[in-house]
Amino acid sequence: MAGDSVTVDVDALRTIASNLKGSAGVVGNKVTDLEANTFGAGQAGQIYGTEGKKVGDALGRLTTWLKNWQGAIEKSGTTMSTNADTYSRTDDDNVKKIKAAGVQL
Repeated sequence: MAGDSVTVDVDALRTIASNLKGSAGVVGNKVTDLEANTFGAGQAGQIYGTEGKKVGDALGRLTTWLKNWQGAIEKSGTTMSTNADTYSRTDDDNVKKIKAAGVQL
């Protein structure tokens, strides 16, 4: 592996980052939907209060899980976007240094 190089497709990385951020938005919309539709003992019916509370509690846990998932997806997209910018700047800086040394590309 010595001497091997790694190539990063900056445009593909940016596309992935954008797609991840878009997915985070979709998940966020589902969180909003869940938060707008509460369910509890009152909605379950007179003799199903205990079950209704369990459903409501489960929906609360699902909402929390989706918020965490959304945050992870958003952070991943942001990190990839930042990395794409860093790779691009590094490549541009290296080209400038090579040209400054008199090498024609």
